[in-house]
Amino acid sequence: MGTTVAFYQNGYGDRFIDSSLFNDEVAAFLRAEEQILNTLAPSMLGLVEVGCMHGRYLQWAIENRKRYFGVDVIHRYIQNGRRTIARRCLPVADYQFLLGGVEQLSTVVKDPHVHANPRQYLMLFPFNSFGNMDYPEEVIKSLKSVNLQFVISSYQTTEYATSARAEYYALCGYEDLRIIRDNHKVGVTSSEGLRSYAFNPTYLMRRFRESKIPVVLVPFVDIGMACISAGLAELLTEYEAVPTLYRRPSGTPETSAAFVGKTTHSSNGLAAVDARKEQEMVVARCT
Repeated sequence: MGTTVAFYQNGYGDRFIDSSLFNDEVAAFLRAEEQILNTLAPSMLGLVEVGCMHGRYLQWAIENRKRYFGVDVIHRYIQNGRRTIARRCLPVADYQFLLGGVEQLSTVVKDPHVHANPRQYLMLFPFNSFGNMDYPEEVIKSLKSVNLQFVISSYQTTEYATSARAEYYALCGYEDLRIIRDNHKVGVTSSEGLRSYAFNPTYLMRRFRESKIPVVLVPFVDIGMACISAGLAELLTEYEAVPTLYRRPSGTPETSAAFVGKTTHSSNGLAAVDARKEQEMVVARCT
C-alpha cells in the first residue's frame, strides 16, 4: 500500500515541495531528474506529470514551450494548479490540471493533439511518485493502454540510497521512521502515513515484461533509478548529453555506456545487487 491520501490532505506531503529540507543526495537526484527532461525536451511536444502535486514541472513546461497536463489525486493540489494557470493567464487548452489517478490518463490521450502525436508526449512520474502510489503493479498495466512514452523517476534499493532517503524524511520532520524490506521492494514509513517504496530492479523488469512494455533501467547520480521507455532511452546513450547522470567506466563499450550504473555502496545482498549483475540487468530491454 502506498502513501496514504490523508498524508497529503493533512499537509504532511507539502514538505516535499520545500527545497530547504533537501539533503545533498536528494538535491542531486532532482537536478538529474530535470536534466533527463532537458535531454529529452527536443523530442517532446508536451509533458504529462503524474503525481504532480502543485505542478513541480509546470514552470519547466512553460519555459520550454511544452504543453502540460498535471495529474494528482489530491484536490487542493489540483485547485492550486488551476489557480496558477488562471493567475498567469496561461491558455487552458495547453496547461491543465486533472484530478484523479492513472484513470485520468485516458482523458489526456483523448486530447486531439495528444491523440495525433502520442510519441511526442512524455509521461513523467517525478520524485518517486510511482513509489508512493497504491498498487503500482496496476499502474504498470495501465501504461500499455495509454501508449505514451514515459520516465519513472525512482530510487535505487541500495543501503546507501535508502539511508539517504531516511535522512531526508527525518529532515522533513516525519516521526517513527521505519525501513521495511521484502524480496520486491525497500520502503520507508512514518507515523504520519508516509509509505514510500523503491522497487527491486529485477522485479520491475519482470512486471514490465509481463505487460509487454519495453523498458530500460537507468541508474543516475548516487541514489536514483529511472525506468524509461526503451525508445526514449536511445536518446540518453550519449554521455555528454547528460554529464551528471552517468559515469562511464573506462573500457565500457560505447553502445551501453549510458546504461551502466556505478558500483553499489553496500555489499549487503539484501538491499543491493552485485555490480556485474546490475550492469547486465540495466542494459537489458524487455520485449
